[in-house]
Amino acid sequence: MSKVENWNVIIAGVEHPCKVEWKSKRTIRYSVRKDGFTLYVSAPYGTSKDYLKKGIQTYIPKLLKKFDFEKPSNSNDEVYIFGEKVHLPDWNQLSEKGQTSYLNKKLLRYVEERTKELASVMGITTPYKVKVRNMSSRYGVNSIATVSITYSTILVHYSKPIIDSVIFHELTHDRVRNHSSRFYSELYKYSPDYDKLHGKLKKHQYK
Repeated sequence: MSKVENWNVIIAGVEHPCKVEWKSKRTIRYSVRKDGFTLYVSAPYGTSKDYLKKGIQTYIPKLLKKFDFEKPSNSNDEVYIFGEKVHLPDWNQLSEKGQTSYLNKKLLRYVEERTKELASVMGITTPYKVKVRNMSSRYGVNSIATVSITYSTILVHYSKPIIDSVIFHELTHDRVRNHSSRFYSELYKYSPDYDKLHGKLKKHQYK
């Protein structure tokens, strides 16, 4: 059975909630939750609090840098939709499920039609079913088994040219299943600015 404590940790003058858990394991793990603010530490039984506090000050600042970007929504009910910041009244009053549902519907309407259009441009006739869901590690997935392309909800915040680059990427997998040089040679025919657009995705540049 693990032992858990909740700390408040100050890093660079900002106070962060931090869940600390001691359990039966061999290594210490420091991490930042998806909100980019809440911290988590897991450690073997017997690890001293002072040792963990020093580790937090050493490792957590590096992890927090990964979240140093403008968030797609803010406390003023402003949300990036297709690369434009729009005001959605009472946005922050919605539950997480409610927000995700709204974003999924918004994105699905676009990618369903656009996937068909770009498939036609590429001469692809595979009857893909288009889906949208929350994915943390991928922007899109082309499934042979279900003959479907699934796009990540996060794409709804980005400009349409950036979204189109992801659509081209997934459609290219209709011809080349891996990410070989042949794949990118085919992809660049239809999305010559792919590297630039993908770079914006990685840097959270919505416009």
